[in-house]
Parts: sequence; structure tokens; C-alpha cells
Amino acid sequence: MRRKPDFAMDCNNGSVYYDLEFDRDAIEASFAGQYGIRLSKEEIGVGEFLRLLSGLMPDTPLGQLVSIRSGAHCGQGPAHLHIRRDWALFRAKHADVADLQNRLAAVFS
Repeated sequence: MRRKPDFAMDCNNGSVYYDLEFDRDAIEASFAGQYGIRLSKEEIGVGEFLRLLSGLMPDTPLGQLVSIRSGAHCGQGPAHLHIRRDWALFRAKHADVADLQNRLAAVFS
């Protein structure tokens, strides 16, 4: 069975706009709001978690973060700039060196 694409991934360039650990609070709030599931109190399997995660709507806390980080959200206020900056700093700190080398090689080749 073919897996549907993750809502947080840009299919054009492969960018991902959330991290399970970095966005833990937003994920928990999104699950509680959309599904009524309190992740800190209920146990669900990994497969179910991933299916539900990929089905989160744009109006959830995580969906809003993804929208802002991806540039799909039109706002340019200080809060949006702060969200984008924090995400860029997080991604830079956790960038895989080999991946970075591959991307640079692709750009300059």
C-alpha cells in the first residue's frame, strides 16, 4: 500500500517543516484539539500515531507552524519572523553534514 505524503513535507524540494522533538508541544496540542487524544495520558501505536500526524489539519497548532515555516502563510509579522528564525536555527544546528555537502555539491555542480 502506498503511503500518502506527510502534510508537513514539500513534495517539490523535500523540505520538512516540523520535528517530533522540537515541536512536541504543538503536536500534543494538535492531537488533543483535532482528535481528543492526550498523548501524555493515552498510548497509541507508532503506525497509528504517524497516520494521525499526517492527517493533522492546517488549523491545528502544528499545522499553523508548518504553514508559517513553509511560507504558505501570508503574514509577515514579528511572530511569524520569530517562528521562521527559530526553525532555521534549529535546522542549522541539527543539519546532517553529509546532507549539507550533497546539497552544496548539487548547487555548485
